[in-house]
Amino acid sequence: MNEFVRSRSLQATETHAGRVALVNMPFALADRPSIQCGLLKAGLQAQGRAVDVYHLNLELAVELGARLYHLLSSMRTGHLLGDWLFAEAAFGSQGPADDYRRACPDVEETCRVLGLEFQDLQDLRAVAFPALVKLWARRWNWDAYRVVGFTSTFEQNVPAIAMARAVKDVAPGAVVVMGGANFDGDMGPEYVRAFPWLDYAIVGEADLVFPELVARIASRKSATDLRGVVGREADRFFSNGRAPAVSELDSLPEPDYSEYFATLAALGRSKAIGDAPIQLPFEGARGCWWGQKHPCRFCGLNSTRRGFRAKSAERTVSEIGRMVRRYENPDLEFVDTIVDPRHLAGVQALSGIGQPVSIFCNVPATLTPDDLRSLRGAGVHSIQPGIESLSSRLLRLMNKGTSLLTNLRLLKWASHIGMDVRWNLLTGVPGERRADYAAQLDLLPLISHLPPPQRCGPIWLSRFSPYFEQASEQEHGLRPHSAYRHIYPESSVDTRRIAYFWEWDRQDVLPKAEFTPLRAAVEAWQGAWGRSTPPTLTYFRAGDTVTVIDGRKGDDMQRFPLRGVEAEALLACDDKPRTAAALAATCTAHAMDEVGSALARLCQLGFVVEEAGRFLTLVLPGEEAKDGQRV
Repeated sequence: MNEFVRSRSLQATETHAGRVALVNMPFALADRPSIQCGLLKAGLQAQGRAVDVYHLNLELAVELGARLYHLLSSMRTGHLLGDWLFAEAAFGSQGPADDYRRACPDVEETCRVLGLEFQDLQDLRAVAFPALVKLWARRWNWDAYRVVGFTSTFEQNVPAIAMARAVKDVAPGAVVVMGGANFDGDMGPEYVRAFPWLDYAIVGEADLVFPELVARIASRKSATDLRGVVGREADRFFSNGRAPAVSELDSLPEPDYSEYFATLAALGRSKAIGDAPIQLPFEGARGCWWGQKHPCRFCGLNSTRRGFRAKSAERTVSEIGRMVRRYENPDLEFVDTIVDPRHLAGVQALSGIGQPVSIFCNVPATLTPDDLRSLRGAGVHSIQPGIESLSSRLLRLMNKGTSLLTNLRLLKWASHIGMDVRWNLLTGVPGERRADYAAQLDLLPLISHLPPPQRCGPIWLSRFSPYFEQASEQEHGLRPHSAYRHIYPESSVDTRRIAYFWEWDRQDVLPKAEFTPLRAAVEAWQGAWGRSTPPTLTYFRAGDTVTVIDGRKGDDMQRFPLRGVEAEALLACDDKPRTAAALAATCTAHAMDEVGSALARLCQLGFVVEEAGRFLTLVLPGEEAKDGQRV
């Protein structure tokens, strides 16, 4: 046992009855602390409570190695591999592993990415992980805690349930409280009803109700009247709806991440996260302002169902400054569903906090070049825009509120300004047609110089999404994802109440085989960007000539000098889509037919793309980004 582990074990024995442990289980990402645990710890400490945070995700990262753990924790496979791996630790044997393999054939591709055989996964599930959970239960004195809380998001759920069971085995007096996105809606009550070692769960935001629940438990008072709390008292099950939401985010404490850094140092940073930079989670807002106008039909994020609330720009700037200085860490990740555009001006003040920052955030695809420059000036180096498709028709079907040209403009200018762009290309959209994907296939060679998507794959049908809420068992064959019956004991739990991912049999969705050419084209695009000389398409101005250098085919650079109306039209469509009529009005002394001919040639060369009579230049200005990144 290392000194850090020993000191925490000794510390925990010298506690009072109200001491709290918060546990962050696999498969939470290892390269960042848990904002949920950080916020709850800070809130409890403000009330005088003693709190310890256990980052067992880091423990597993060291056991498996940084690379393998990162792959397991960052892959959102849809077949719940992380939960399946801990199922025997939580529930005992759930039948032959090959049953899961047959029900979820995509796991074969996952094995290829992981560099493992399926037998390796079976060994982890049946031997290594049950033993590890027992080890964690013995290593610390869980009896010293009155409350042991678990946060559960994505594939933390079964690992958390397994560890909670082990804690109750060694410390039956400890009260287990569960919370997080996996316990929202019907899910939380069903988990507590099904598994008797879960004493309470919080449905919804825990910031306000969790400290009160801890106080009730510590003083041995009933919690049956607390909104948002599910539990058992005197063998009676109760459920009190959704917890009250925080209305003023400026009232929240700043998250305490100190134990994450202490744990990382004790275990060995390189062993846990390799050479990856640490990302400090920062919350500027809750809810989705974009979703209140255009609720994306596939989105099942729990937070989008609640009203949008944001911290003030002043609080945002001051809190980020204190976090960066306290942890001596410049890399931050905004966990907001989508960044509040009202912050764009305010976050400019980040440049004056005295230390450089590097920020990742989710943004709308409608940002203009000036918006992107504002973000870049505030330290935003990486963004995830809600692009989802390169088909305006599919975007309308998904209710994205954007278009092909909007998405292309975002990709173009973010790349030019020097931002890392992360986005997904989705398939399996209800109402889709083959022509929607044929058009995208034709487009991809023209935009190979723009950042490729990280993922090309089907929409995940998730609880809380409009697609889910509008589907029916009779018409669409709605059912929980087949992985659930190989993870949870069906004799104990109703999978229809706990399933977050679902399957359906819609007649207006194309067979998966239809998307094979698109996936192959995206993989080729990703591969091209991995080369030493990735594709480029840039222009340079010299006098009245605009020279386009086309390197979209790699080393085969071609030069195209443009003059007159062709040069003017290319530049006029640079920052936003324009109609031919608008171009004729701005191009010097050129008739409409000349502008039309120029646009036709530019489209033929693949320098300009047209949709619904509007034209956008795909060519990037030739200046380099200020920090030397590829443009």
